Amino acid sequence: MNLLMQVIRGGRVEGHGNLVTEHARIVEAFAYADLAAARQAITEHIETGRRIALEAIERAGRVLQRPLRPYAHVVPEWIAEIVVDEPLARLLIREQLASLAVRSLRRLAAGCDNTVWLADDRWAFRFPRREIAVPLVESELAVLPYVESILPLAVPAPLDRLVAG
Repeated sequence: MNLLMQVIRGGRVEGHGNLVTEHARIVEAFAYADLAAARQAITEHIETGRRIALEAIERAGRVLQRPLRPYAHVVPEWIAEIVVDEPLARLLIREQLASLAVRSLRRLAAGCDNTVWLADDRWAFRFPRREIAVPLVESELAVLPYVESILPLAVPAPLDRLVAG
């Protein structure tokens, strides 16, 4: 699943160190089947995400409102902090899953937070592109079993949670 967790987790988003704490509260609440606490923790996590997004929009607005010098350029905040291209994806998969001999690998999707590679048209590997996406992936992994138990639909079941060290 998430092969770059430690690589991306290296730093902290200034002013948003509580994302990891919020995630831990979500996981703990689900571990104890305390749905009220889980609901509260998820609500706080969502509010933190909204606050981060609004602050990013404000910063982008301030950057775009000041005059730019001819050589200056604005880098959008959604640009990947780590680009997982095919050679890096192959290397990480090989290091973490030596028993899986990947023959074909193609990029399936890339978004603001994650890049997904499809190995042998069977295994999907999702790599966070930005540090801020790591707690989101961890929250999703914690919530998936609960979601699966309440939905009459098939829910993707992560087989493993790999961490590059």
